[in-house]
Amino acid sequence: MALPVRPFTFEDLAALPTDGFRHELIDGEFHLSPAPSYLHQLFVQELERRLSEHVLRHGLGVVFQSPADVKLNDFTGIQPDLFCVRRGRANVLRFPIIDGAPDLVVEVLSPSTRTYDREIKQDAYTAAGVAEYWIVDPDVESALALGLTPNGYHPLPQERGRISSVAVAGFVLDVADLFPAVRAQVALLTDPEPDEAP
Repeated sequence: MALPVRPFTFEDLAALPTDGFRHELIDGEFHLSPAPSYLHQLFVQELERRLSEHVLRHGLGVVFQSPADVKLNDFTGIQPDLFCVRRGRANVLRFPIIDGAPDLVVEVLSPSTRTYDREIKQDAYTAAGVAEYWIVDPDVESALALGLTPNGYHPLPQERGRISSVAVAGFVLDVADLFPAVRAQVALLTDPEPDEAP
């Protein structure tokens, strides 16, 4: 009789060598993702810049960018693209990891992670009690903000293309402005260099 395969643990995840891939563990099962594209990273960096600027200006907490390991439980460890831990939650700091659910998680979809981020990861964030989960989709230039309720995640309202966070007080994302801002960064690579530095 075959012995049952035991679920993997966060300790198993932490023991993996660094190889350029994103290794994550959800409910005891390993998930492997390729390195993100440059476009994906530009979106993550732009979102990080906007969120960090607001969070630091108002002393609300700290914003982290992948790769950073987040232990949601003994059998789930994830590297969100971007996440925020609010002020006063030093109990989740367990160097070198974050041990506990962030208050806000942002994932930027890629073709290879679309279903994974929208279903498997979303379920993991729900179970862990992540208060807000934002999903940014560069392919269709949309953003969906989900707020956690006793019945699971429900969309936060958008007004004139702007999303207001509940978990991060006062932070508003202008969705319509986000995508042109990243396109402008890409365009810089095709423009000739200026004759003189500013």
